[in-house]
Amino acid sequence: MEAKKLKAYELFVYGMSIAKASKEVGIDERTLSRYLKSKGVDTKRNSRKHIYDESYFKIIDTEEKAYWLGFIYADGCVRANQGNMKNKGLGLEITLQELDKEHLFKFAKCLKLDESVVKKRASKSNGKCYNSYRITLTSTKMCNYLINKGVTLRKSLTLEFPSTEIINEKLQRHFIRGHFDGDGNIGLRNTQRYKNCPRVTLLGTENFLNDTKNLFEDILNVTNVKLQLKQNNKAFSYQKSGNDARKILRYMYDGASIYLDRKYKIYEQIFAVLDRNV
Repeated sequence: MEAKKLKAYELFVYGMSIAKASKEVGIDERTLSRYLKSKGVDTKRNSRKHIYDESYFKIIDTEEKAYWLGFIYADGCVRANQGNMKNKGLGLEITLQELDKEHLFKFAKCLKLDESVVKKRASKSNGKCYNSYRITLTSTKMCNYLINKGVTLRKSLTLEFPSTEIINEKLQRHFIRGHFDGDGNIGLRNTQRYKNCPRVTLLGTENFLNDTKNLFEDILNVTNVKLQLKQNNKAFSYQKSGNDARKILRYMYDGASIYLDRKYKIYEQIFAVLDRNV
């Protein structure tokens, strides 16, 4: 029983509710509540609903951290809290389509958060409604670390490629993969002229993509290409096909331990086709 109480205690501290923690280990809720109180734990919680590693992004020193920083560069949003949380500091929000909800569970796990932080919500785009999933974390401390790493509050207009002081050279490919998983496209081009031709597209600000392009040219010896301004006149795109696309895909995904499953499957399928045609 003592071991079960201790396990339930750990689950509660890391964000799980008393009801879920007690059910998870197989003890009564009231028993767990009394045990938590005996340990001096506030069972009513404070304004912080979840306890997690708020210093996760203080130093980017692992593949995992570099990847998630890149993903947040693309699909994350640091902003001042609004609504009921107004004037309560900064918050991080990541919203993904239902198809990619498992990716948010991966992020929660890395921060030692319970999956219950990932919430289903109804979203609307171009007059169409669809289901999406969102994780929202209120932490000025963590957000300040992210801001210091380049995730500005209006990043869609100001994003810059991080310096080597933020992301060292060995971790750059993981950072780029994270950004690509959030704001990139991958596929095979088939036309009368091209057959099974791999193609990659990366979206972002002009400065960010220029630095990414220069890195690819220096490290992978890919050919130079001009950035294209998207129709909305806000985002730019960098696109490569053929052998250059192969080099970029291998650089990003070979030996990777963390990635967006949906895009990684496409990567595997592309090279399965290419290998058959060698």
